Amino acid sequence: MKAVLFLNGGALQLVTALEACEYFDIPLPSVQAFVSRGAMISLSALEIEFGQVIEVPLKTPDAGFSRREVYGSIRELLEEVRRLAPEMVDYLLLGTNGLAGRALYNQLRIRHVPIVLEDGRARLRHPGARLVEVEDIRGGRLPVRKVIRRGVLRAMGIDERPIPALTFFSHYDFPVLEQDNLVRNEFHRIRRQMSRAVVAEDRILILGTRFLQHRDNTETRAAYLAEVGRIVSEHAGKEILFKPHQKDREPPKIVGITVLDRGTPAEVLVANWERLPGSVYAFNSSALDSLRYLLPEQVNFVDVALS
Repeated sequence: MKAVLFLNGGALQLVTALEACEYFDIPLPSVQAFVSRGAMISLSALEIEFGQVIEVPLKTPDAGFSRREVYGSIRELLEEVRRLAPEMVDYLLLGTNGLAGRALYNQLRIRHVPIVLEDGRARLRHPGARLVEVEDIRGGRLPVRKVIRRGVLRAMGIDERPIPALTFFSHYDFPVLEQDNLVRNEFHRIRRQMSRAVVAEDRILILGTRFLQHRDNTETRAAYLAEVGRIVSEHAGKEILFKPHQKDREPPKIVGITVLDRGTPAEVLVANWERLPGSVYAFNSSALDSLRYLLPEQVNFVDVALS
């Protein structure tokens, strides 16, 4: 058994990868993981027995990199895969079916349909983008701009043709193309760890967001900190746990909270607790969705909207 895993996202993407390996009977030692620097934050916090982990300097437009820099980093990823991965693999698990994912698929020979991993609420946008590829998959005429872009990428060694069929592995429900498949992630791996846990009403969990890293957005940042302070005051006397977002290096300095490890996914942290939180607060967090799915019904979930 040989499998290639490409992680380019957040903590939930890693958690989903582990669940997918169990669901599809992929032994972790058979997995060769190519991981972006951002994903390494979560991976480094866990003891996972992947056969090999290779960090790749993947760049994205969201981080302010130019198109040339993004393409160059994808080419580096493909060169690493070409150098280290076998020509034929049984499974390809992708953190994205975007450009990097498509290029990986077109470079490898794969026995099974590629698996696209859940990466939170942002993932809900990707199936919609997938629908746009229908004409391309069917061999329809492409816009001139796309033909030119495809030629430029091919000259760089990047084949961006869409993947003919995909398996989406997710705990969300969304429409897929008729040639694609949606497999429900039931979090069996994590649920086994949580089987004996009990809900503790005097324990509160706050899931942090990325606002703290945006120092230029002082108004939103101030509103966020004020809301965290309000939650802490409302639950004075209780055990209040704060899970920072993995990209926030400076959690709020508020008296009365216990700051948890930012690298460990919230789902993994909770799975190892004997006392589950009675309430979970979050700020537009994908982790809130997965915890709502995982935790007992008596847990109170609050998705806080900032004004």
